[in-house]
Amino acid sequence: MLARRLGRQPELLTLYNTIIVEQEQHGFIEKVDPSDVENKRTHYIPHHPVHKNSPTTPARIIYNCSYRQSKQDVSLNDCLMVGNPPLNDLCGILVRFRLHRYAISTDIEKAFLHVNLNEQDQDFTRFLWLLNPKDPESTFTTYRFKVVLFGSTSSPFYHLNLYRFTVSDDMKHNLYADNIISGCQTKEEILHYYATARAILKETNFNLRSWATNSHKLQEKALD
Repeated sequence: MLARRLGRQPELLTLYNTIIVEQEQHGFIEKVDPSDVENKRTHYIPHHPVHKNSPTTPARIIYNCSYRQSKQDVSLNDCLMVGNPPLNDLCGILVRFRLHRYAISTDIEKAFLHVNLNEQDQDFTRFLWLLNPKDPESTFTTYRFKVVLFGSTSSPFYHLNLYRFTVSDDMKHNLYADNIISGCQTKEEILHYYATARAILKETNFNLRSWATNSHKLQEKALD
């Protein structure tokens, strides 16, 4: 049982709960009224932690939307529209990346969590968490997502199709999950890429962060 496993690692339990509290504070999830269960079709998603070697996200909660209660049942992901393609070819991204004089690497902060779910779909993203996070044996409370959750197969990046810029086309081809790996040939182009990419994604509250580059001018710009 997840709660008991986390109870044997107090630091991870605290971090796990902190992530859930922050998601609720940001409006990504909400508690479900205990009486709000009658005459509704619902689905509950199991979840678990994944450690990351990252200064911004040392651990991430993965929601197993591919879970099936039995071989005869379908998972939530089985019922979702994936989009085409779900992910760009990583080998192609890395080959193109090596052709540039100036490299760019950046990721979208909490990308999936900035895409709202229709209200009628939210009850299919319910999950359970401890009512008292300090006690792994406490009863559970029910939450549901108000946004697209990490672990679902749905792709939230169709926003880029609204644009016909060189930068937006490049982003579409060099976007892998929530990371952009690309580059430019001149100092001027890389600064233009930075400004345009941020402006495009800012329109939907996507924030590009953790910029890495061998361009000193862009390093200075990204730190401003």
